[in-house]
Amino acid sequence: MFQHQFRKWHIRDGEASKGRFGFSLASLGDMDKDGYGDFAVGAPYTGPRGEGAVYIFRGSRAGVRERPDQVKTD
Repeated sequence: MFQHQFRKWHIRDGEASKGRFGFSLASLGDMDKDGYGDFAVGAPYTGPRGEGAVYIFRGSRAGVRERPDQVKTD
C-alpha cells in the first residue's frame, strides 16, 4: 500500500462560491529565499468581477500560511 510522505495536511478553501479555487496549482519554488517552497493557486471565476484570481501562498516553518500572502486579480 502506498504511504504518502507528507507530515501534515493543509486544507485551504476559496472565498467565493463557485470561484473554482484550486482549479490550477503551480509550484513557485522558493520565491522569497526563506528555505520553504511557495505556490500559486488559481481561481478562474473569482475576483472583483468574476474574471479570475491567483492566490500566492508562501511556505513557512509551521507549514502553509492560513491566508494567502498575495492575491492577483489583474
